[in-house]
Order: sequence, then structure tokens, then C-alpha cells
Amino acid sequence: MNEIENFPFLQEASIETLALLKSYQKWNIGSRTFMLKEHGRMLEDIRANKGNYQNYSQEAKLFLESRIYVELLERLCQVIEDFASIAYALWGELKDIPISLVSQPNPQNIFKQFTPDKWDILLRNAEINLLPISPDEKAVLENVRRRNTDSLDAKVKLIVDFLDLYWVFYTKHKHGNTLMFGFETAEIEGEPTIFVPAFYNKKSLEKVTGILVNYSIYCKWKALFDFIIIISKDIVDITVEFIERGGTPFVVKNIYCELTSEENNTLQSVSDQQNATVTKVNINVKVNSEISPETIKKHLDLYKRF
Repeated sequence: MNEIENFPFLQEASIETLALLKSYQKWNIGSRTFMLKEHGRMLEDIRANKGNYQNYSQEAKLFLESRIYVELLERLCQVIEDFASIAYALWGELKDIPISLVSQPNPQNIFKQFTPDKWDILLRNAEINLLPISPDEKAVLENVRRRNTDSLDAKVKLIVDFLDLYWVFYTKHKHGNTLMFGFETAEIEGEPTIFVPAFYNKKSLEKVTGILVNYSIYCKWKALFDFIIIISKDIVDITVEFIERGGTPFVVKNIYCELTSEENNTLQSVSDQQNATVTKVNINVKVNSEISPETIKKHLDLYKRF
């Protein structure tokens, strides 16, 4: 990795941290969305009985539809794991972020630690009492931050409840793939719904866990998926900018609650005042890696046995 001189804060943050976070910014987070748009187009064609799907049997179409739902559930659980890992790493010491990302607890244990005050760390909020702003501006900022935290905390509670309902199914799909596809549908709240069960209890195989899937549920999962992608990228972006600002926190960086025009104007004015005093350095980090001859040989030796 190249050395970056004349930037003392990097000694606290570490070049490795910045390199990894910039990779998350550009590639890692977005990679979880791969193929989901294509799946969405397939689903619309199946539901409309368009294109090649006109010739599919009803059972085949139900299988494809349910598989698209299960694929989204799997990706959703993956991005929840990603978000939990990223948040856990970012609320620790900056220099320890790479280590934390590769040695994090399971998501349920991370969310047990996800108290509302963690958002001040993840959003890199400046301490209000230290800001050179008027009492009225402080009151506005304090109120908006509280509503911001309430909105985000409600999403975390939703994610926790989502994992409580679906985590066992997800792990059984990931390990052993014990799902059963019977393709029986039932009307639930006026919508055709598929139940996909999965064996999970080794002592009582007659017990199954499962998911109810229909188009409305799919749309709700997709909305939650999109939010997690956005918030994961936001907290990484904020941390990168925090480092590039030499560790100067923000008045308020991102808003997740509704604002009045007066609140918006106040926050914009206060933020502009602070940003005018802050120097931001756009740091480009290049990671040089070498593949050893031994590693190449191991791969080639294996491929020769295929």
C-alpha cells in the first residue's frame, strides 16, 4: 500500500481501514444487488404470463416465482449480515475496522448491542454543546437528531424481528437446502400466497419452519433490502469523509426523518458554517497485491485434476 504523507489522522484511522472502506464504497455493498433487477423482470413476466413463460406449466411458474422470492430472502439476510458487520466495525476504533470486519459476532448478537446512541458514532455527529451555534439552532439540531435516531432505531427493531422470523429458514437454505416445494397456494388477505417449508429440527423432523411468500411480501422485502443497502453505504461514505476531514465530525450529514422547510434551512445554514472551516482531502488509496508462485501452483495443480 502506498504511504500518504502529511495526513496525521491516518495514523489513527490507518491506510488499511481507508482502503477497505473505499472498496466497500465502490464495489462491495452494491455487489449484493447483482441479478436482483433481472429477477424482478422475470417475476413481472411470469405474473403477466408473457414471453417464454406462456408455455410453462402452472407448477413450473409457481416454482420460478417461489424461487425468486427465496432468492430475495437470501440476499436480504446477506445484506443484514453485511450491515450488522459494517456497523459493528464502524462503531469501534477506526484502525481496527479491518480486523472487526473479519472477526465479528453473529448478527443477532450485534443487534443486541445496537443501542440508539450508536447512531451518533455511525453518523459521526458532532457534540452539540461544542458547536458555536445559537440556543435556538441547538434546539432545532437536537430535535432533528432525536427524530433521525428514532426513525433509524425503528428500522433496526424491524430487522431484529425479521431475523427472528426468518433466520432459521435462511440457515437451513444455506446449509443443506432442506426446503420443500409443494406449490400449494392459499388466499391470504385476498392474495394468492405460497408456503415454502423447510426441515430444521433433527429430533422432530415433522416440525418445519417456513415462509409465506406472495407479491406483496416480496415488495416489502425489496423495500427493506433497498433501505439496508442505502444505510450501509451511507455509514461507510460518512466514515470515509470523516477520515478525509481529519476526524472533524458533522453537524448533521444525512436525514432519515421528515423536515419542515424551516428546519431544513437551519440545518443547511449551520452545516455550511461548519464546513467552511473544514479542510477535506480526497485521499486515493491504491492497494498493491502480489500472487505468490506457490499460490498459483496450488490453483493450477487443482485445476489439472478437474
